[in-house]
Amino acid sequence: MGHFSHVDVNECEESEVCGPNSVCTNTVGSYECACAEGYTMGDDGQCVDVDECLPGTNCDVNAQCTNTEGSFECACAEGYEGDGLECTDIDECSNDDHDCHSDAVCINTAGSFECACSEGFEGDGRTCTAVAEEEELPTCESRSCKGDCLNYTDGGQVCRCRSWKKYGNGCDVLKQTCSTNWKRSCGKLQLDDGVICKFWCPPGCNEAGKLFGNDTYTANSHVCRAVIHAGLDENAEGGFFLAVGLTYDGPYEGVTRFGLTSRNKNRYTGGTFRIVGDEDIIE
Repeated sequence: MGHFSHVDVNECEESEVCGPNSVCTNTVGSYECACAEGYTMGDDGQCVDVDECLPGTNCDVNAQCTNTEGSFECACAEGYEGDGLECTDIDECSNDDHDCHSDAVCINTAGSFECACSEGFEGDGRTCTAVAEEEELPTCESRSCKGDCLNYTDGGQVCRCRSWKKYGNGCDVLKQTCSTNWKRSCGKLQLDDGVICKFWCPPGCNEAGKLFGNDTYTANSHVCRAVIHAGLDENAEGGFFLAVGLTYDGPYEGVTRFGLTSRNKNRYTGGTFRIVGDEDIIE
């Protein structure tokens, strides 16, 4: 009687037994098909790509997921670092990897950073400039006023000497000229804070000369031209006027008024004056 030998046939060695994107597993007398990793069985019985980038799967919440054929790739978003599966915030402030201004504070945020100008500066944090000091107008109460107290129209006060003879700094009468070389004007109007100088201007002081600021002028500005620019002598007729010294270093903004143009000056420490007026001045 003859003997029969049963040898299993490996169907998986035949090409595309299970179709594309699948894995064939040989069994005794048969075989099994399963979709490869990254694929799933579709309604038509074919293995189709799995979209691993569906929300809430695989990549970190702060990463960009890119679906590929049978797989996926993760890349951390800008401002984060890691392998994409896990991403952590980059502290640009601690790493000094920011463009905040030197006069600003860097504030780290999730995935980014913010810049804020330091106290005393203003801007968007990437550009910061010093805040101009507010001009503090003097008051009679802030000093021992030995004369008459005059009021500014904008609220400040000054103390005027009762006599126009020499009384402290700047209480003598100055005879001003229209010359651009005017060094002897109340000591170039380098007056102490709140001290008034009475001066006289001749007619016609409306030509070129140094003039910095508006309403508040640098001490090297021509005082008679400042009177015209301030609107107290629009027709350049001349006369007696009052100026008061202030504590102020700038900035000074130039403007064109009454036919005269003043210039800008960021800072000036040589003195400051303001035209008080010409009311009730005894010539």
